Amino acid sequence: MDDSDNKQHFSLKKIMEAESESKGKKKRKNRKAKETGNETGASQIVDDFQVNVADSRFGALFSSHLYNVDPSDPNFKKTKGMTAIIQEKQKRRADAGQVNA
Repeated sequence: MDDSDNKQHFSLKKIMEAESESKGKKKRKNRKAKETGNETGASQIVDDFQVNVADSRFGALFSSHLYNVDPSDPNFKKTKGMTAIIQEKQKRRADAGQVNA
């Protein structure tokens, strides 16, 4: 394959590491950066992926019980995309409950 394309490839592991650093290890990272004199710290991995919850192709994800997201599953990874999916499903359930009531 031709590796000369400039596409960014998806890496869940790198995204999870970057999110965990930004949440819990930020203080330690800032302290280390101040000690070394490097205020910017290590290189940041930018997660610019956005889930389009309004896309009709993902309709079954929100309407079918077969695609429920289980946060208690050991393989569940809490990312911005998964949070958006869970919030959208809760919103659609609340809207459906108001229509039926």
